[in-house]
Amino acid sequence: MTEFLLSAIWANVEEHPFHLTEDDHKQASCPKCTIDLNPVSPADFSDVIVDRCPTCEGFWLDHGELDRMRDVVKAIDSGTSAPSGDQKPAGWSDLRWRIYLLKRNRD
Repeated sequence: MTEFLLSAIWANVEEHPFHLTEDDHKQASCPKCTIDLNPVSPADFSDVIVDRCPTCEGFWLDHGELDRMRDVVKAIDSGTSAPSGDQKPAGWSDLRWRIYLLKRNRD
């Protein structure tokens, strides 16, 4: 679990495209907003279904879904290219970008 959380700081899942999915996924409400959650899948990972709130845009995961999101994070991270210039690459988290800038400026 710790390995996943450490690798997750490198990829920004929130910026990855998600689409609504048709599935007999159990209906749940957002613990924060109490609005019905939408079952969504990340682009290119239709076998992974998580719940997302249409209001606060929070992701809510059921048992075992965190493990399945590990593959999504790895794919996003492996698909990101090295930075060129002063623009944060698509898919990079803000934390990853800031660490990169600190290291670059230090060298």
